[in-house]
Parts: sequence; structure tokens; C-alpha cells
Amino acid sequence: MTQPAKQWSETTPAEKRAGVKDLMMQGIGYTKIADIMCAPNRHCVAGVVTKLRQMGELPPTPSKQQTGAAGGAVVRAKARIRREKGATLHAGNIANKAESRKADPELKGRRVFAFDPLPGIEPVPFVPNTGCNWAVDGVDGAGMLCCGAPRELGQSYCEAHRRLAYQPRPLRVIAAQAAERLS
Repeated sequence: MTQPAKQWSETTPAEKRAGVKDLMMQGIGYTKIADIMCAPNRHCVAGVVTKLRQMGELPPTPSKQQTGAAGGAVVRAKARIRREKGATLHAGNIANKAESRKADPELKGRRVFAFDPLPGIEPVPFVPNTGCNWAVDGVDGAGMLCCGAPRELGQSYCEAHRRLAYQPRPLRVIAAQAAERLS
């Protein structure tokens, strides 16, 4: 591992690939390779390594699952816990999300029912909608739905959802921010 006579910018792409490939095969990290080859930073080396992997001259990056690193173990542990809990609910199902929000003790006292459809108004899909754009949970949880109630021209939400979206901040929050500015 001798210092090359040339700086990184003076080295040809073929020389860069050959040097980086040799050092990578020895198990040297990007930062050390950048020091050895007089590269400005490790990202230059990373670009050459990516090119070598695309050309098939270096093996592909091993995934966390293959290496048995902590990341792969965490993924496997979370999957096992989900299987043991019997989590059969699909994460994308809007109705399931609504039920989980209602059951969450953290959300008690907050605007839990903000995503429920307004009484007497049928939710509609976002695309052909000309009414209120407030996202709501569908009755059967199918697709992304919005309120669809009539709205004023130039407004995004109906009156009921505008009150939810643009609530004034509590006085205690305003006072705390003012006290922070003064201190």
C-alpha cells in the first residue's frame, strides 16, 4: 500500500477502478482508501465502488439479513413479534387505523374523531372531488377518501374541518413562547 504518485484528479478512471478494487478486496474501508489514493473524500471512492459493482467486478453489497448484523436481527425480531401477536390487520387499511387511533390511550382527549366522516355526508375519493379535501376514514376502509362536503370558493376544507385545521394555539403555548423569547 504505497502512496500513488498522482492525485485523485490526475488519475484515469481505469486506474481509479483498479486501485479501488485492489484495496476493497483487501477489506479496507472507503475513508482509508480515500487517504491512500489521495481522493478528496470517501464519497469519491463510494462512486467508484458503485460503478465496479454495476460492472460485476465487485460482489453486490451484502444485505443486513445476509450478514446477520443487528439490523437484520431487529427486522426478524419485529416480524416474529407481529406473528406472535397475531397481527392480521393490514397496515394500509384506513378503518383499522381509525380503530387503533380510538383505542390508543395517548390520543384520549385529543381530536380522535377528526378523521371520522361528517354525519349525513358520504366520503368520496380524492380524484373526482370538488368538495372538502379533509382526509377521512371510509366506512369499509377502502382507498383514500376525503370529506366531500360543500366548501367555499378558494377554501380547501368545509366549515367543520376548517375549524379543526385552523384552531388557535392555546394561550399557555403562546405565553411559553413569549417567555422563551424574553429569556
